[in-house]
Amino acid sequence: MPSHIGRPGTDSGADSDTGFGVKIIAVKPGNSARGLPVNSGLVLVFDEATGRPEALLDGAAVTAIRTAAASGAATDLLARPEAATLAVLGAG
Repeated sequence: MPSHIGRPGTDSGADSDTGFGVKIIAVKPGNSARGLPVNSGLVLVFDEATGRPEALLDGAAVTAIRTAAASGAATDLLARPEAATLAVLGAG
């Protein structure tokens, strides 16, 4: 199976030298009553050339970092060029 899906003759955005991964998440709403996280999961990263597993990561940590990175990138790209102040509001 290829490490990415693309159309022939197009750039899929995948770098074939870096590897590929899979993220598996379980959502169990009843876990909150047990004092456990509602979401849990793993990220498994494979070597592109050999297909061997290279890393096993905590899915919740990767998701939190990705969410923060996406928010930062969106803020940077969507802000007016002259913007100099950022207000962050939240309750979570």
